[in-house]
Amino acid sequence: MAQLFEGMPQPVLDSLSYYNVAPDATLDAQHNPWRTLKSVAKEEDFVVVKVRTRDETQPYRRHALSMQQIDIDDPEDENSLVDQLLLDESLRNLIDEFFIEHHVRMHPLSGSKPWTKILSGTKYTIWDSYDMLQELRYDGIRAHSWI
Repeated sequence: MAQLFEGMPQPVLDSLSYYNVAPDATLDAQHNPWRTLKSVAKEEDFVVVKVRTRDETQPYRRHALSMQQIDIDDPEDENSLVDQLLLDESLRNLIDEFFIEHHVRMHPLSGSKPWTKILSGTKYTIWDSYDMLQELRYDGIRAHSWI
């Protein structure tokens, strides 16, 4: 754990929060990343959020005030967190930059394993993903996705 903070400048360490727990997509749950973000961030903070589906072989890494990475095991949880973000203006007002590994139907990797299982659980199409990114951009969030 100490290696995580090695070499970080003191001003960064002073504003860093680290949560080494799996996210809970249930609205207002103790480990819901949006609940946590709303409890520690202010609108004047610069907040970057990265959402991606975690491969079970990778260790959990958690978020800091300036860089919140949310590792998710399930596309349904990913969808739930995206929906919560889109419905909560006060949450959107906290986020300056948003990155998402959005898992959608019509994904170029959908025919390969292990992606078939992961992508079969998503309700979003690639067009829904574009609409979501555009809506976030209209709200002033620099929103990006990758595959």
